[in-house]
Amino acid sequence: MMHKIGKKAQKKYRKEVLERSAIGIILVLFALMTYGLFFLANRGQSAKSRETDAIPEQLMESYGMAPEADSLAVSPDPAPAEAVASGVTDGTVLGDESTSEVSEETSQPQETTPPVLTAAAITITLLNGNGVSGVAGSIADRLSEAGFQVKTDNAENWEYGANEIFFTTENREKAEMVLAQYAYAGWIIHEEQYLGQETDILIILGSDYSEL
Repeated sequence: MMHKIGKKAQKKYRKEVLERSAIGIILVLFALMTYGLFFLANRGQSAKSRETDAIPEQLMESYGMAPEADSLAVSPDPAPAEAVASGVTDGTVLGDESTSEVSEETSQPQETTPPVLTAAAITITLLNGNGVSGVAGSIADRLSEAGFQVKTDNAENWEYGANEIFFTTENREKAEMVLAQYAYAGWIIHEEQYLGQETDILIILGSDYSEL
């Protein structure tokens, strides 16, 4: 009788142990499954967040916009900007009066003094148009003594009455300087070049040469 009771107790104990072991295994499996599901969920969320973060960068690149620079990027040296703000660059003070004066003097065009016209720069041809011998030579001597460059020759005829002078518009100032040597009230003035004229001024001496 006692032996039967002992066997029943052993069977009951083994059954309880098996049930507890089974429950323990089930709890362990449940815990593992829960951890696995949690791990997979976190992994999927991380991947989704990375994809979400990549979308703005792709959109920015498609619109030609550069992504924001890394916050750890080295910022440019603010020293040049501070130097400009303080008015000093490379040891030169901005707005220095001496520097501005030099720049103003350099920018202003230099005034040039026109060259002074002298008798030595004027060439004259004297033509004898009255037929009196030696007239052109004597007047040429007087003009040469005044500094003019003079040469003489005969006109195509000796029928000139009044003295005539020929010069171009460019040589008007030279002609005025020559005429200032004489009382030219009765002269015939031609602001044009005489045929074959090679000098600045050409004078034909007519019968009025005695007034010179």
